[in-house]
Order: sequence, then C-alpha cells, then structure tokens
Amino acid sequence: MPIIVNKEQCKKVAKKIGSLNHRKNFFQREFITFNSDTETKLRTYFYATAICHQTYGLTNKEKNLDGWSWIEVIYTQLGKDNSKLIDPKYLASLRIEDLAEKIRSLFSEDGNPCNCLLKDVEGRSKILIESSKLIISRFDGKISNLISSSNGFLINKGTGIYEQLDNIPGFEDPLKKKATLFVGFLMDAGLLDIKDKENISPLTDYHIQRLLLRTGCLEITDNELRNNLINQNEIDSDSEIRIASIEAIKILTKESDKSIFFVTDFLWALSRGCCRYKVLCKDKSCNKEPCTFYLIFDIKEHKSCFLEGACEGETSLEHRKIWEPRVKTCYY
Repeated sequence: MPIIVNKEQCKKVAKKIGSLNHRKNFFQREFITFNSDTETKLRTYFYATAICHQTYGLTNKEKNLDGWSWIEVIYTQLGKDNSKLIDPKYLASLRIEDLAEKIRSLFSEDGNPCNCLLKDVEGRSKILIESSKLIISRFDGKISNLISSSNGFLINKGTGIYEQLDNIPGFEDPLKKKATLFVGFLMDAGLLDIKDKENISPLTDYHIQRLLLRTGCLEITDNELRNNLINQNEIDSDSEIRIASIEAIKILTKESDKSIFFVTDFLWALSRGCCRYKVLCKDKSCNKEPCTFYLIFDIKEHKSCFLEGACEGETSLEHRKIWEPRVKTCYY
C-alpha cells in the first residue's frame, strides 16, 4: 500500500481531540436553525450538499466567505425564501444552460453571471437536475419521503438512507462523503435520529486528507505519490488515500471518545483554518480571519496550533510540504 495508517500517531492526536468541545453557537447558526417547514429544510440541506465539491477559488472577498461558508449562506437564504431553486419539480423542468445561468448569478459577488467564481457550473447544474428527476420519480418529489422510508437507518436491506442515495447524482460516492454530510446536517437540525450509528461512514474531503497527511496520521510509502502530492500534480485516483483516511478517523474517534462527526469537524476546521497555505505552527497566523477552528471550537485563545506537541508537521518540513491529492471528482 502506498499509504499506511500510523496508529500510534493517531492516538497522540486523539488525546488532544478528546479535551475539546464545540462552541454552543456552532449548532445555533442560521443554516441549522432557520424557521421553515421540514420539507423545505430537507431540500435546503439536500441541494446545498449536492452542489458542494471542489470549491477551490470560490471566494467572496466582500463578505469574507469562501468554499462551504459561501454555499451555506446562499442556501440558507434559498431555504428561508422557499426558493424555486430548491424545488425538485422546478429544477427538473430546466435545461442545464438555464439553471447554470441562475447558479452563476448566485455565486458572483455582484450578481452578474459573467463574474461567477464557482467552477464547472454546467456539471453542477446537471447534478441538480438529474437528482431532482430521481427524487420526483422515486419519492414523489419529496425528500421527506426518502427519509421516512429509511425508518432511521443508513443501511437496511435497500431502504436505508445511504442505500437510497447511492444512485442519486451527486451522492454516488462509494465512500459516501456527501451522504454523510447530508445526514449530519439533518441530525444537527433535529430532523433525523440514526438508529445504526455504527454504519456512519466518516466523511473525507481534501482538507481532511491534507491534515491527516501533515500530522503523520497517514504516512506515504511510495516516493512517486509523495512527490505528486508535494508538487500538487494531478493524479488518477485518490481512493487509497481516502480509504486510509477513513481508517484513521475511526481510530481517532475511538481513542478520543468523541463522535465521528466531532472528529471530522475537528480535522476539517483545523486544516481549513490553521494548516493550509499558511501553517499556524510556523507562520504564527491562520489562513482565515476569524479562523474556522476558533469559530467552531470552545477555546479561549488561538495563538498556537491546537495540535502543538502532537503533530509530525510541527518539526518536519517534509510533512508540512505535503498537499491533498489533486483529482477531478464530484464526490467532495
């Protein structure tokens, strides 16, 4: 295997994670708490998740938002407005080019579709349209029918949420990143109680992969792969890295005595805010102001990296130079 899981390093990182808690307001943000009927909220989370992948360069400088943060703000407003852009019947009626024009307006700082900052808008539009058609044909146009038919299970002889999302465009990922993200939003909003939590598949995106590699929780044994990651060369597949990431997250979850969602929140927030272009351990500043990690987790100050003393990258330049795999994917 070109990637191995360093179990002892995972235990070091897990010990740090175990001492941490979310800020209370993390679950009180408007995306989770906005007032609407259940179906509208389910549609909001479904389509926000479906469109969210490969958000490199998606930055609204005026509002200090980028990547998922901007998507969340946009879809919160669509949900509050009960917009047609989260209505399966309306979306299914559109041509790809027509929906693409509407999405371009949403993801431009000035509302001008010519200034859109979201990449592959046609590809995302196709996902939204095709997933809407399947929601109509299989669930009478209602996300709530998909959820209720699962009876609270992720896997249940073909009726579980994971199983029913498997064939829906945007959610076909065999490692179920978007499906797990969607489920997590429903749980946070009090719309779903999972009965088989042991079947939750840890979500792995590029931020999480990068942090696991830099901390040494994952170790690269193949020189060609290491060079490709350091030089940010595009590779054909990242499946082995993602599979190893899932194994590492399961160890972190067990050893920290936290939930899978807590652990992935930790990895995502720290890598997004503190360990990307700038690394807090050396640069003494974060990539974002305010830092994503500081906003999500209950810490009094944020002058040093939370993983200080437990991260290989703190003392190893070779680890700090590693980047996530560059692949073309709609899975994350």
